[in-house]
Amino acid sequence: MKIHKVTESEIKSEPEISSTEYTILVVDDERGILEAIKRILRREPLFKYKVLTVDSAKDALKIVESEKVDLILSDQRMPEMTGVELFNEVREISPQTVRMLITGYTDLNAAIDAINKAKIDYYIEKPWDDTELLNVLRNALNRPRAYVFIKPAEGPGKYIPL
Repeated sequence: MKIHKVTESEIKSEPEISSTEYTILVVDDERGILEAIKRILRREPLFKYKVLTVDSAKDALKIVESEKVDLILSDQRMPEMTGVELFNEVREISPQTVRMLITGYTDLNAAIDAINKAKIDYYIEKPWDDTELLNVLRNALNRPRAYVFIKPAEGPGKYIPL
């Protein structure tokens, strides 16, 4: 058995800072929640985020249709459309976008529905822990994802997660 001694040059005293800027879309009908999450993401030392906030699912869909969004963090209970319904539509438009559902209601059926129907990637309960939320976001954005590009005979192609 050979033992490897760690040298000074192998020790990283600080975590590596990502040079990639990720676009995160936060969807919640409560303005205070939008502002709180935006504040948390502004203080993030390891990642650069472009944070977009909207208070309706319809506005979120307009953004997803017009620009690349890396991650959507959406509330489940909103007036015109639930988070699950939003994610079902997002999956059709932008399947590579990471989908995170956040809710203040511990509704096990809604969580199961979200995972099964909308294929959400993460489920977070309110109130959240700021550090835990940042860790989940970092992991979600760093997670390798496999896609296949489907090109129909006519019309634009799209990426489908495997």
